[in-house]
Amino acid sequence: MLAAHSNKSAEWFTPEWLVETARHVLGIIHTDPASCEAANQTVKAVRYYSENGQDVTRWDGNVFLNPPGCKSGKLVKEFWKVATEYRGEGAVFWVGFNLNQLAVLQPSPINFTTCILRKRVAFVPGNGQSAGPSHHSYVTLLNGSVLQYARFEKLFQFHGVITK
Repeated sequence: MLAAHSNKSAEWFTPEWLVETARHVLGIIHTDPASCEAANQTVKAVRYYSENGQDVTRWDGNVFLNPPGCKSGKLVKEFWKVATEYRGEGAVFWVGFNLNQLAVLQPSPINFTTCILRKRVAFVPGNGQSAGPSHHSYVTLLNGSVLQYARFEKLFQFHGVITK
């Protein structure tokens, strides 16, 4: 079973520092397939899809994805399958919110360029309140260009251990 950000809400936004680092890796974020208007104020994706209109296959360009956390083990696996098979004109930047996913998701994120973050990430609750750091997290870059992989390694080497 995949652990979630919270069992009460799927609304856990990626903190700004992590989104900005992802933006430096990707260049521009074209699609966020699991977002909402409030979260997109930080992500600034050209297109985003909300829970009501989620279609895990409607990806285009560079994709930023922090999968929803509430009761979503199956949905996270669906998103991961699409991420690993994505062959669009861009990369996928995946924010993994729990290290347990490294053993559950197949193929494992460890098989890709991944940074296991040293510090726990303080995801931002959708209700606007602050929260303490959650689980140990990781970020993975899939289908990236040589330049994007170089940026990923340069920017994340200070945040954790990088696997290739």
